[in-house]
Amino acid sequence: MWLTKNLIDDDIILIHGDMMFERKLLGRLLIKKYSNCVLVNNKIEPPKKDFKGEIKNNLVKKIGVGLSGKNVFFLAPIYKFSKNDFKLWLSEIGNFVKKGNVNVYAEESLNNMFNQIKLHPVYFQDEFCMEIDNLEDLEIAKKFLKRTKAI
Repeated sequence: MWLTKNLIDDDIILIHGDMMFERKLLGRLLIKKYSNCVLVNNKIEPPKKDFKGEIKNNLVKKIGVGLSGKNVFFLAPIYKFSKNDFKLWLSEIGNFVKKGNVNVYAEESLNNMFNQIKLHPVYFQDEFCMEIDNLEDLEIAKKFLKRTKAI
């Protein structure tokens, strides 16, 4: 991501490459008035291996895989950011890179920015959205695709 720092000249949608989701979820992000937002499902048990977000006062306060607790929910890494706030995040990623801290998720650096960047959850419940991290996930995704083709 850091290598894109000189290419960003507008607001941005950032989607982790291992995400599979229903198209209408992207539309939900786009129509929200928030400059910065991310998809969150607060109705399911957060998957152990996937990203979670800690939500307080309708803002994401922390993102990580190992989070747990009362206000922690499944966070699908599908984001909308304003150009300026995304560049702030990229600047913090640059700080990580300069320190050699490159074997972490980019969200680790974003966690340092929540005093400057307000990230709002956009809730979803029934729509299909998942990370495909392993063969088991791939099989779930294939079954979803077969079901939706039949409809």
